[in-house]
Amino acid sequence: MTGARTATLADDILGVLRVRNSAGGMTYYVANVLRSTPRDRDTHTRRPGISTATVRRELERLEKAGKVKRVQTVYQRMICWALA
Repeated sequence: MTGARTATLADDILGVLRVRNSAGGMTYYVANVLRSTPRDRDTHTRRPGISTATVRRELERLEKAGKVKRVQTVYQRMICWALA
């Protein structure tokens, strides 16, 4: 055992919001970034099969924990998230 720590989905989501879009990002945007190959500045683990619904549920858990917040947007059905 190497002792290397595998990043959790919550850590990856927070990393995406911190590095890629500190002003906030839509749920689908966060999911798309997690599906993509990480760039040099990214800290997330590539998750090719992750669904947008899974990302939304995790963002809602993070919202309850006080780590992210919903940001007002002009779109009625899209949820925008930012770091709390």
